[in-house]
Amino acid sequence: MRCIKCDNFINDKFLYCPFCGKKQTHQTVLIPGRDYPLPRRTKGTGSIRYLGDNRSRPYQARIVKNGVSMSLGTFETLSAAQAILNRFDPAMVSERFNATLGDIWRSYTESSAYRKLTDKGQEGMDTAWSRLQVLSSCKMRDLKRSDYQKIIDTAMKKPRYVIRTKEQLAKMQPADVERYKKLISQPPEPLGYAGKHKIQILISILCQEAMGDDIIDTNYGELLSLKTDEEKVQRRNFTEEEIEKLFVAAHQDEDPKLRLGARLILIYVYTGFRANELLRLPRANVDLENQLMRGGSKTKAGKNRPIPIHERIYPFIEEMMQQKTKQTLLVLEDNRTITYDHFVDVLFYPALDKLGINYLDEAGNRTLTPHRTRHTFTQLSVENGVKPDALKKIMGHTKISTTIDKYDEVENTKYLVGELGKI
Repeated sequence: MRCIKCDNFINDKFLYCPFCGKKQTHQTVLIPGRDYPLPRRTKGTGSIRYLGDNRSRPYQARIVKNGVSMSLGTFETLSAAQAILNRFDPAMVSERFNATLGDIWRSYTESSAYRKLTDKGQEGMDTAWSRLQVLSSCKMRDLKRSDYQKIIDTAMKKPRYVIRTKEQLAKMQPADVERYKKLISQPPEPLGYAGKHKIQILISILCQEAMGDDIIDTNYGELLSLKTDEEKVQRRNFTEEEIEKLFVAAHQDEDPKLRLGARLILIYVYTGFRANELLRLPRANVDLENQLMRGGSKTKAGKNRPIPIHERIYPFIEEMMQQKTKQTLLVLEDNRTITYDHFVDVLFYPALDKLGINYLDEAGNRTLTPHRTRHTFTQLSVENGVKPDALKKIMGHTKISTTIDKYDEVENTKYLVGELGKI
């Protein structure tokens, strides 16, 4: 048995502990409402402690693993504590049995699987973890599907703006102040399908880590419910008419912000760049003589990939290269680099508004986003006969199936009718 004071192992027949001298006044667990003690459990099968009347879960189940006493948890009823002891063989219980979700996350971040991720991949996992961090101190074995489901169901988009102080607002232009006030007045939006899917992936990974240590026996990530395909916002690509409107504005409009916004949208449409790939493109990576740019990120196939400069956007790139500046990046506004948020909030959507290009569905969801320019590039390429292997290289995809999947999202009936006409 164990000493009731110092918790050391002592002979069952000892009345006093040889380590601390405490008299062993009881050898069994006394149960409230009963005038007799609970019979002792067989040696080596664990023990139950009663922690007091003021506890909502007063029964603690314990086992001994490699000479170390481990708690299997506290329970509301005696029968629940007995059931957990009957279920677990001390030899089968991992030393990480009481690990928290935070412990499992730290273990994952130190693993080779995490280190092998790209910087973008690690950033995605870190962002997903920021949503789960409220459960960090919870024991992994105590978390159930409903705990994870609540995180996913209540996840909201994080604001894409920096909170400004009164001093900072006083230094801003009136138009920028109005734009800022409009941003902070908007109610938070539910996190999109893609964001929730990343959380689900991380939950599944952490559950697999815990299952490997016999902490849990269920991968709750596989049981979570996300939005169905029917509930996802139906995005669309830019139409030919909208692209022509953008070209008119890019060449002729007197508003410099509209002209720059239109030009950047068209460069995206004719290169397939991801948003930050263009905004972070060094001027040194542009070769006007050979009509070629080199850039990209995200995957091994996508990094430093060759991007031809289409003749329709060549004048825009040429004018950008002719700017006299000490900046190293290609895309500038008033000799300053452009952030993604600035591009979206100041150049992209305002340009669409001024040109009368509708980007909202009946529910107010955005059907046109900056990333749809990349999908539009894929659509234009496929429909105009660009060879699959060339398109895959320009897009920076490892597999051509990834490229085609992006095209297959869009149903262009005019193209389908034309293809059928070839029969």
